[in-house]
Formats: sequence, structure tokens, C-alpha cells
Amino acid sequence: MIELLDPTRDLEGYLRLRHQALDQTMSKAEFLEVEARRSPDRPARQLLIREGDRVVAAGQGTMHHDSPTKVVMAWVTVEDSHRRRGLGRAILQTIEGYAREVGGRKLMVEYPEAEVGSSRFAETMGLAPENLSFESSLDLTALPVDSGERGLEILRNQGLELYVMRPASPEEPDLDRLYGLFHEAQLDEPMTAIYGVDSESLFRSRFSDSAFQRGAAFIATDGGQFAAYTQILWTEGGDLWNEFTGTARAYRGRGLAHAVKLIATDWARQQGGTILRTYNHSANAPMLAVNRKLGYQPKPAWVTAAKEILS
Repeated sequence: MIELLDPTRDLEGYLRLRHQALDQTMSKAEFLEVEARRSPDRPARQLLIREGDRVVAAGQGTMHHDSPTKVVMAWVTVEDSHRRRGLGRAILQTIEGYAREVGGRKLMVEYPEAEVGSSRFAETMGLAPENLSFESSLDLTALPVDSGERGLEILRNQGLELYVMRPASPEEPDLDRLYGLFHEAQLDEPMTAIYGVDSESLFRSRFSDSAFQRGAAFIATDGGQFAAYTQILWTEGGDLWNEFTGTARAYRGRGLAHAVKLIATDWARQQGGTILRTYNHSANAPMLAVNRKLGYQPKPAWVTAAKEILS
């Protein structure tokens, strides 16, 4: 029987399966924090199936904020011992019904490209591959000791300065300028045609997350102009993520993305971090080149499969 998540009873089991599905650590506190400030225009539904007291299958459907195609992102996973019983199908069908309730027009799921079973499951559910993305990881302990200084030198040679925003809150005045840079950079990302550009309200709200509070934004400035920046997140569970990197169009081709990433990765190492993770779309060649130069090692790709939702 499919049930809604009861955080007081099933959250630990739900998060265990979430980690299995997404390979992302999330603590109970972080989950509750995100849900407490979830905006009405980005609704989500968490579902699970229990056997006795154990959560054996779980999934979530989330309306992607500001998506021009009203995309509902979903993930579904089932414990190995309970597969081939139709549990995943039942949860995804329920999520699809929920997507219709909230006005979704497209359902998208992600799964590792190497998982043949997931590919077959997506196909049987009417989902077709749409794009590839992959996670890369950087061994911070192997970075040259002068990496941060090299990044600063790139900025100084162009008359630019570094501004570190840490910690920031949704009320931080400089988020106006940072969002302007974020918006311009995101317009040129391959996934923008599918998801759209995040609104300023959503962008600001993220700075309430404890992962943002523990991290920092590293910004190359040209007088009062924000030229390039990168964002480091540090989850309560200990995962370090390079969340976003962008350069204003007028400043591209000058190595600024590389510079701020050098500075940010050195900072992460100085904080005691050992592994830094990031995501890339397979078509984002400029950022892929920057990450390879830094030493990021790619993991196997993830497939995004999608289907149109009929009303």
C-alpha cells in the first residue's frame, strides 16, 4: 500500500532509499529544513511503501520551479530484495497522477546510464531518454598548494578583485547583483530550454539552507560589477558540492571561471574537505573543459528520461 511520508515514523528509511536513488547524502535536519520553506509554486509529494516497519520502496515528485514546460521531476527506488513486484511502477504511476493534479505537462526521471534495469523500467513506463548529465569529483588533497593563489593572480592581472560572500542570507543586499549574474549565465546553459531560469525569489530562498550557510560564494568583481562567481555548498551530512559557476557574457574568454574555481576549491580544502562534487550537462562544453583542467574525474553518466503528461 502506497503511503505519504510520515516524517516522525519513516524519515530515516525514506532518506536511506533517497540516497540509494540519487547518491546524495541528506540528513533529517536538512530534509525538514527544505520542506519547511518549500514554496507553493514548487510543490512536492513524498511516497513510500512499507513492509512492517521497514520502508522498502520510495519516491518523490517535485514541480520544477519556473519551468516553461511545467516539468515534474521524479525519482523512484525499490530495495533489491523487493524488486520485480511492481512497487516502483505503482509509485511512479501515483507520482504521474500527482503531476496531473498540480498542472504538470511533462514527467522526468533520472537514472544511471549503466543501470540496464532502470532503462528498461523507464521504457515500460513510456519515458524516453532526453539528455545526459554526469557527476564529477575532485580530490582536494591532490590540489597544488598554490592553487588559490594562482586563481587570485588571474584576477589581479586583469584588475579584478575577489569578494567572498559568507555567510549570506536571503536578505543580503548583494544578492541582487549576484542574481543578475546568475540569470545571465543560466540563460546560456543547455538545460535552460527545459527548466527555465530560476526566479530571484527561489534563488534568494536557497541562502536559507544550512548547506549554503556552511559554504560560500566566490565572486570576481570589476568595480561594482560582478564578473564571475562559483558557489560551494557543504551539507550537514558532509558532502561538498560546487553548485554553480557562471561568467557574465562581457567577461567570458578570460579564464575567470577557472580562477574562481581555483580559489573556491582551495578554500574547501582549507576547511578540511577531501572530495568536491559537481554536476555537468553533457552539452556544456565550456564548463566541462574548465572542470577537466582542474582535475575533476567524471563518473558514469545519468540519463534523464521524459514523457508528456496528458490531461
